[in-house]
Amino acid sequence: MKAFVKQLIADVVVASLERQDAKYAFGVPGSTTVSLINSISNSKKIKFITSLNENASLGMADGYARASGRIAPVILHTTPGLSTALPNLYNSFVDNVPLLIIVGDVNSKSLIREPGLALNRLEDLAERVTRWCYYAKSPSDVLTALDRTTAILKSPQPGPCCLIIPEDILEMQDDTTKYPNNHHASQRTKIYPEKEQITQLVSLINDSQWPVLIIGREVREKESVNSLVEFSERLAIPVLLESPYPSAYSMSFPQDNQNYLGLFRRESDVIKGADMIIGLGGQLFTERKFYNEDLFDGAEVKVVHIHENPWELGKNIGTDFPIIGTPEVAAVMLNEASKGLVIKKSNINSNRQNRRMRINEIHSKKNDERDKLDSIPSDGSGIKPWKLVNTLYQVLSVEQKRGHEFTIVDEGVITSSYLSEFFIFTKPGSLIGRSAGCLGWGVNAAIGAKLALPNRKVIAFVGDGALMFCPQGLWTAAHYEIPITVIVCNNTGYLSVDLSYDSFGKRRLEGKVSHVGTEISEPPLNIVELSDALGVKGVSVINEKDLLTVLERNASSSEILELIDVHTDPKERGYEGSIGQNSAWT
Repeated sequence: MKAFVKQLIADVVVASLERQDAKYAFGVPGSTTVSLINSISNSKKIKFITSLNENASLGMADGYARASGRIAPVILHTTPGLSTALPNLYNSFVDNVPLLIIVGDVNSKSLIREPGLALNRLEDLAERVTRWCYYAKSPSDVLTALDRTTAILKSPQPGPCCLIIPEDILEMQDDTTKYPNNHHASQRTKIYPEKEQITQLVSLINDSQWPVLIIGREVREKESVNSLVEFSERLAIPVLLESPYPSAYSMSFPQDNQNYLGLFRRESDVIKGADMIIGLGGQLFTERKFYNEDLFDGAEVKVVHIHENPWELGKNIGTDFPIIGTPEVAAVMLNEASKGLVIKKSNINSNRQNRRMRINEIHSKKNDERDKLDSIPSDGSGIKPWKLVNTLYQVLSVEQKRGHEFTIVDEGVITSSYLSEFFIFTKPGSLIGRSAGCLGWGVNAAIGAKLALPNRKVIAFVGDGALMFCPQGLWTAAHYEIPITVIVCNNTGYLSVDLSYDSFGKRRLEGKVSHVGTEISEPPLNIVELSDALGVKGVSVINEKDLLTVLERNASSSEILELIDVHTDPKERGYEGSIGQNSAWT
């Protein structure tokens, strides 16, 4: 008869994380988590990464999970730790990032006395921003819950899971052979759409006058991206990337391809006259502001949406053809089906010819807009944001030709709109963004991404306001010698908020360039000194003539840990505004 093995529950939790191929655990030590962190320190497979702030730890785990595809554990200290991490947990929840949040709570025997640090029904704090949350009441609860979270995190609908374990249960011993052992598949489960649906859809697209393909955040794999390139070129389909904010989430389609026409915005020329919208993943249509008019008010538009979560199908807009399936799988199937269509219809398709002509016209117009803007010289008010992006693109393109790959983690907010227009992302994995709006994510996510991608140069592209929400991650980068580059787009204010004064009732005060609370200038932030104080070398760039020199020096190595504070022109408040169009923020 096989003897049961007694183990501390904390050790059992760590063994479960090892079986899930976790390489790092992120957190801030607390009295309720010492047994768990001690068990991690004894592990030969998992390294504990500490920070000065739980929200920073959550951001690091988020960036690691996005970049690696692995489950990222986060260890939090009861109520203060969980509540501090909520902003970046919300970012992870919105984007279905596979995180395992383990919260150590106070001794379960003392809860009735309402001790310090405790919160009655602590799980309520996390339930709204997690895929699943459970408060363990016994050792067997812990093991069953770990098994369940593994299944959720590897499912077609992942997202952060939270397990709360009182400190006394972590210290208990229990036999483990009679409980589940987390033996789930290492790869995420995929859903295959019905082949007949895909074949029918390809035929409808081919016969449409102006079908528009909107690619969502879920498409990241190289095979899927390449399939979409072939598919769109074969059928002459205009392509947009999903974006409720003026930036992209990931490189889901090469932006140097002629069929790529930018980010989804209802004001885009690409949307006008569409008779079919094909949403491949994403959320149709999540926009950052309210419009009185429906997107296709009075127009005859067929809407197709392919998503693995049935909740997204028809959620915001009537969907004529809802298809359940993993978007990356559907991308490959669409391409294969289109090959058969070409064989069957060898005659010249006039719809495709017309589409190619219009795609070329819109592409030329966008190029003209960018060239015109790029020709505007600086007036001494700061570096033009498009000059920053163009210079960065020029420098990194040279490095990429030398075989040095890069990943940009984008939280530039207003400056992100210029990044999306002027930086030409061509390879999967070269861009990581997030769709929710909680600031303080970018620097920390870049640290996690660098741990996942040690051979790539990783750049955090952040606004000055975003940096100040959670700069503590800089210390972690210095402490563990994690070489990231932080480019701060310093426009001395919350310009996205300032633009909102132009939206809600036109509330800008007469004669005011900016509005109350939106400037960060009196006194000015000394971001370089802050960076130095946290252990990261900082350098300030004020003139365009110095920008190329600094970026070239930095790009020459993927092992440089540095913050570059770039003083940008605060008058430039987003790409659309700079070219004379309505901003996505107004």
